[in-house]
Amino acid sequence: MCANYRVGLRLEELLERFGIPAEQAELFGDAVLRPTDPVPGIVLSGSSSQGAGNWSGNGQQASGSSLGNTEQGTGSSSGNGQQASGSSSGKPEQGTASSSGNAQQAADSGSAQSPDGGYELKVLRWGLIPYWADDIKIGIRMFNARCETLLEKRAFKESFAHRRCILPIEEFYEYDDLFRYRVSRRDGKMLGVAGLWDRNRHFREPIESCTMVTCDPNPLIATVHDRMPAILREADYERWLAPTDRPEELLDLLSAFPAEDLTMAEDGERKSAKKKPTTASLFD
Repeated sequence: MCANYRVGLRLEELLERFGIPAEQAELFGDAVLRPTDPVPGIVLSGSSSQGAGNWSGNGQQASGSSLGNTEQGTGSSSGNGQQASGSSSGKPEQGTASSSGNAQQAADSGSAQSPDGGYELKVLRWGLIPYWADDIKIGIRMFNARCETLLEKRAFKESFAHRRCILPIEEFYEYDDLFRYRVSRRDGKMLGVAGLWDRNRHFREPIESCTMVTCDPNPLIATVHDRMPAILREADYERWLAPTDRPEELLDLLSAFPAEDLTMAEDGERKSAKKKPTTASLFD
């Protein structure tokens, strides 16, 4: 399970790889993100039209305006998003990017499309709210999706078939009973984690949301947890995002990232940890 991570300041490096304007990284700053927060997701442009027969509505863009798109929506993410530093109380104008580094303003901005129409950056509420759900609270428990059940669970199988994304992560956090651990790539590059997304129109404003795919851990992560994010190899990014009639063939991409390519360091005491009483305290 992964319940929080940091996008970091190197997001623009991954965006450039996909031909997405690097300045869109400024929308997120250096925030630590948690479920229901607005998070960045890289998707194939036009992937929202795949499987669209399962959606109701008139095709309005969800989660705000679409940068570089002629049809603009309104509204913002309904998450409680912890904001990055340098936040502003105002919303950016539709169709323009904010330079405040504010995650909530990123939610208001919707998505940023690649100039060549290949890939785009979407702002997604973390915690999948499937297109058929009529209760937003379902997303609270849908921030992770086990790779073993993607073809079986109703909540995931449609998105796995048609709406896959990559979640850019600089470092994620795992916990044992007492401590938090910070995990990142040993070479300092961004992690591209497999994700799924969907659009729900049952609410006052459409909501685009996502979930992070998890897999069995490698030996490093196994020392603190029995699951880890499904980190994609760079050579597999395009294959994960590309349309396919056989999504089951993508499952082989969701194995544990090599332990030797990651580094894990203790990052402070777990806030909810309950220390065992010392002998002295038992008799005070």
